[in-house]
Amino acid sequence: MALYHSAKGSVNYEVIGNPTIVDGIAGGFSANNYLTLPSASSLSIDTMEWNVKFTTGSSVIQDYTQFFLGYEAHGGMSVRASGYFQFTWLKKDAYVWEEKVSTYVLSPNTTYIAHMKFNNTAGTVDVSLKNSNGEILYSNTYSNTSGRLYGTPVMGMRGNSSSYPNNYFKGSIDLNETYITVNGQPWFGVCPIEVKKHQIKGPVGYTVVGSPTIVDGILTNVDADNRVKIANLNLGSNSFEIASKVKFSQQTAPSYGVYGFPAKFLPIYIVNRTSFVVYIRENSADNWSTITLPASMTPQVDIWYWWKVKHDGNGNYTFSVSTDEQNWVSATSSLGVINLSAEDFLIGRASSGNAGAIDLNETYIKVNGKLWYWQPQPTKKIVVNGVQVWERTV
Repeated sequence: MALYHSAKGSVNYEVIGNPTIVDGIAGGFSANNYLTLPSASSLSIDTMEWNVKFTTGSSVIQDYTQFFLGYEAHGGMSVRASGYFQFTWLKKDAYVWEEKVSTYVLSPNTTYIAHMKFNNTAGTVDVSLKNSNGEILYSNTYSNTSGRLYGTPVMGMRGNSSSYPNNYFKGSIDLNETYITVNGQPWFGVCPIEVKKHQIKGPVGYTVVGSPTIVDGILTNVDADNRVKIANLNLGSNSFEIASKVKFSQQTAPSYGVYGFPAKFLPIYIVNRTSFVVYIRENSADNWSTITLPASMTPQVDIWYWWKVKHDGNGNYTFSVSTDEQNWVSATSSLGVINLSAEDFLIGRASSGNAGAIDLNETYIKVNGKLWYWQPQPTKKIVVNGVQVWERTV
């Protein structure tokens, strides 16, 4: 199976109030209805890109500037009261605002694509505005400057809605084609960027604990002191999908788990060397809930197994295992929504027993449909929907 990398970023938006979102198109913004992203103040930024696809409302001439991407009090992308398009950002190393007004007047009920690219090493900011056909309507490069995200980014409203209640956007934002990258990595949204060998493509990567062996993305020589982890994975009560590829070695313990939160969630656990089981519970004091695969799929040593666990967000969990990624054996159980609070997700050894090998190229985590972690190793570039991406063929 070929995997195409059009990665979704590390964070998802939070809905404030009741804006409308239909097929990824957000609108109906006001001082009380907009979208926020997590605080970005702690991000260390060398390069950053903003790309926003938006459609203006029935009138672009207003009494107030309309912000469709804002942060803190001033920064972001906006339509000035006069109808001109405006880029504003906060400099990286000083609390100084850069405000650049384009020479282009926007039209009502028209779709545009706004783009800003910060290169803080070179001290430049490139900006552009395109129409829906990709034709450049305005572009410029500003030198001797830098940029950062500060505070809580907001879509559809100025960064501080309580102080600027009239600065909301009267059009719509296409979330399907809106993204922010930080240091070349997707931070929010769908980012059509190239995958480089062992370049982490989710919001986070793994942390190496001890000295396991990792060669071409294959993790071996793991035990309680040598493994990897994904720090602070907060699945909560959200929908999620966790998948990986593992090979088991001969174990001294008859039952063992090599992934998960040791006290709460073991997504692929071997019982008595004969059964694949998921163990899950909300608190360590609770009884374990389990999902057991049919006896037609049993664990063997030195065989690669693809596995995945999915939660639909409504308390239904599906556990699937395959030896060829084509034919799957699955079991589904309605366990109710189990809140899995933030904890380090261990890979290689989560309880007794150790993995023989884990293919990190085949390991990913999605939360609410957004790619949260994935570290693929690509093999070649292809073109998908007009975008050059890496293909990795299993």
